[in-house]
Amino acid sequence: MTHQIRVKRRIALGMLLGLFATVGLSKPAAARVPYVDTILGRDIAAILALAGRSGLEVTAPFRELTPTARAKSRLENAYFRVSLASDFSLRYLKTHHLILIAGLPDEPNAFAVGEAIYISRALLDLLDDQQLTAVVAHEVGHAERGHLLERMGNLYAGVLVHFWDTLVADWRYLSRGQIDETMAELISKGHWATLLQTLGQVELGQEIQADCIAWQWLESLNRLGYRNRPDDLLSSIETLVGVSVDSLMREESLAPRVSRLKYRAHTGGRCY
Repeated sequence: MTHQIRVKRRIALGMLLGLFATVGLSKPAAARVPYVDTILGRDIAAILALAGRSGLEVTAPFRELTPTARAKSRLENAYFRVSLASDFSLRYLKTHHLILIAGLPDEPNAFAVGEAIYISRALLDLLDDQQLTAVVAHEVGHAERGHLLERMGNLYAGVLVHFWDTLVADWRYLSRGQIDETMAELISKGHWATLLQTLGQVELGQEIQADCIAWQWLESLNRLGYRNRPDDLLSSIETLVGVSVDSLMREESLAPRVSRLKYRAHTGGRCY
């Protein structure tokens, strides 16, 4: 079985698990986020809050900070614009909260955990207001599509399929002395690296979908007369990574996202 087929099988299993959870544990039709995603997000947010207060060096990046008046204004303004531009009533509109965390000085980052949007201090300092709005829009897109639950399903499915592929490869090697593609990959990269690569490919679809949602919200803002524009997404990635678009296009993990942004593939499209 080729590597591409194995990856597609992992994606299919992850989507199937996510579908079961969404159908079985969702709120009424108007809602877009299943109960489990909300509960899981709140549990993880509570753990991160405790970790940040622990005083341990390893959890220091998750320490919550009290934003200055200017930082608070920037964050609130970014979220206000996203809520203004969204083409549907945000599931988390009344409970979304942006949390400023210490992060790592050399690793500006933002991520969504259920209804909580985490912004690192380095990211806030590095981006201008338009770029910050683009990043917040991207993260709200993750939250509103229930990507946390889907990601956990993909992780579970990926681990199971990877474990099964490994068992089959081991059996073939022991019984026949045959090193198949899976075994060769495990030998060259190792189990952990192979699993991480697979999960990264599975999660790429979420990043592209969040980009698409943010792109269309930024288009709406621009039509409303704000200075925000879809190209702020690509500009924010350039600023955060610190390299040009051409360099980003050569990065295997970023090229699929960057190429869609560069060639404006999300304009007028549907964000599946």
